[in-house]
Amino acid sequence: MGANRIAVVVESRDPLRLGDFWARMVERRLTVDSTAGRCAMDIGRNTDVRFVPAVQSHSGANRQHIDLASDSPEHQVALIERALDLGALDADVGQGNVPWRVMADPEGNEFCVLEPRREYRQSGSLAAVVTHAEDPLTVGRFWSALVGAPLIRKHPEYTSVRYGGTADPALEFVRHPNPPEGRGRLHLQLLARDGFVPRTVVPDALRPCPVCGEPSAALTDPEHTHLCVSVGCSPAENR
Repeated sequence: MGANRIAVVVESRDPLRLGDFWARMVERRLTVDSTAGRCAMDIGRNTDVRFVPAVQSHSGANRQHIDLASDSPEHQVALIERALDLGALDADVGQGNVPWRVMADPEGNEFCVLEPRREYRQSGSLAAVVTHAEDPLTVGRFWSALVGAPLIRKHPEYTSVRYGGTADPALEFVRHPNPPEGRGRLHLQLLARDGFVPRTVVPDALRPCPVCGEPSAALTDPEHTHLCVSVGCSPAENR
């Protein structure tokens, strides 16, 4: 049985404009559905990123963010300059003096441009989708079972779930004493292959995801972070 596919869903005031920013940042082709006012791009074999119209206004920090990979100090600088040229700004989330650069995209979504790291050499442009968690190990085990991919790093401060042998970003869970509350502008959607979703993590009755609608259904991880599941449909059918 294959691993399940993941979509990173980003709510936006202007999905086509924000999608264009991210497609230029990671040098990927954007698929646009102008009728629905949404767009998407594939990242690796098992991951895509979708930009959809916002269903409610948001303020404050997101609980989840994207980390971009670099393969040299010069590449990191080039990514930062590209982000600034495309309308991103520097962001202060209390990071202090760190080797990565914390930024915000044109709609205020935080992201990091990482310094070169060995663990992301196979990642492609997106290193990881990061979720702040009070208990990274518990949340990491939940996602490992849900996605069908191994938990490759276990540490009291962080855990990582990653598909083997692909250029997909990792799903990372980093300890935060007070993670932002609320749904935020980003959430993860599971696109279940062969109708497979572990029944230990999905209840029998689910309401539609407020962002993605049917056939997606809403649930939460062990720390009440919003996610949704779509069973039995391909990525193209759910865009």
